Amino acid sequence: MMKQLFSVMLIVLGTSAFAQKADLYGVGNDSSNLYVVRATDGVSQGMKIVLLPSSELKSVLLLKDQGAVKDTFNRVTWFDSAGKVMANQVPGAEFKLSQNFLAAYTPGAFAKVYDRTGKVLFETNRSVSGVGVVSTRFGWIDQWNRSFELYNAQGKLIFNKSFVKNAWLSDTFVVLKSESNLSIYGRNQKQFPTENLSSEVQVSNALAVVKDKSGSVKVYGPDRLILNRSNIKKVVLTSSYLALVDAQGFDIYRNDGTLEAHFQNGTSVQFGERVIALKVSTGVVTLIDPARVFQPQLAAINRADKLILGAKLAMAVNGAFYELYSLDPDHFGMRLTGGPRTIDADAQAVVGLKVYGFVNPNAKSAEVYAPPVMGTQDQRSVLSEKFGTRLDLSVDAASLNWTMF
Repeated sequence: MMKQLFSVMLIVLGTSAFAQKADLYGVGNDSSNLYVVRATDGVSQGMKIVLLPSSELKSVLLLKDQGAVKDTFNRVTWFDSAGKVMANQVPGAEFKLSQNFLAAYTPGAFAKVYDRTGKVLFETNRSVSGVGVVSTRFGWIDQWNRSFELYNAQGKLIFNKSFVKNAWLSDTFVVLKSESNLSIYGRNQKQFPTENLSSEVQVSNALAVVKDKSGSVKVYGPDRLILNRSNIKKVVLTSSYLALVDAQGFDIYRNDGTLEAHFQNGTSVQFGERVIALKVSTGVVTLIDPARVFQPQLAAINRADKLILGAKLAMAVNGAFYELYSLDPDHFGMRLTGGPRTIDADAQAVVGLKVYGFVNPNAKSAEVYAPPVMGTQDQRSVLSEKFGTRLDLSVDAASLNWTMF
């Protein structure tokens, strides 16, 4: 009976015309068996946007101004940082979340796509094997006849193909894999020549890249093939850049496919969603911002045994100490703050978009901080939670929507 009463609680705040965008954080508490999502600032700061038992949390995704959680009963809740709940406990073993859509579905069963008003924009009448959503459109694959259907933001069918096993979807590209070929479609579903079926595929809103087993790479823009390379070992495509790694190092390309810079091999390379970190044997890290026009923006961190890259923040961890750096283009590489990892040298660091935090497994606590404003020394405590054993912060995760389904 208690489980039924306490299965999921939602506190829905009224929508405000003055609502500010805010990061989100979720913290799980073992003592109370609660998982709570709150906003770091704005009208809903400190208020419980979503509350459910920690033991019933199955998955969570927090973005810059919205998020979704799924419980162990395969119910999905979609909410924004102002406290508005767009979809409440809708059924789905899996969910996909973009800026404007939530798809909740169970493979082998039906799917529903919701818009930000909470309206069911689209519902399948046949069972699905996969669903994809991006900012301006969504698509799904029929489980039985293997057909792919693509819909625009108004829920109107704009493209379909038969005999499809898997698909990759962005706001510009569709890549379809059948039993016999790999088909790429660009702007307005313009079809390019068929590619090798076994090729590795990555897409973004700006580029589509295929790499075959021999290391041959083709890069497509929205309207044409723009780059052909050979002997490539690794491809990294994000919303900000394309990196092609070969035996000598890696090349960075802008979103239009033009070469930005070449870097020789270092000890290791860490490719983030927006920033690249090149680390040499001494522990010195060079931060690279490929989005800088004409030449990448560079900054150095003197040492980092471990580096955590976010979209706007980076944290270097050395032993029991940490240093936090800005990745904002106007203050790129600037040290913001640093110090011991609280009372727990094993505290696990988490970096969000505007805030950062620690989960302390030994002390059983969780902390979230807003770093000092430029030119000041004081940081703001957003959360200090005893018995906190799980901490999730907002992430930049556009690339999650472009993966195969």
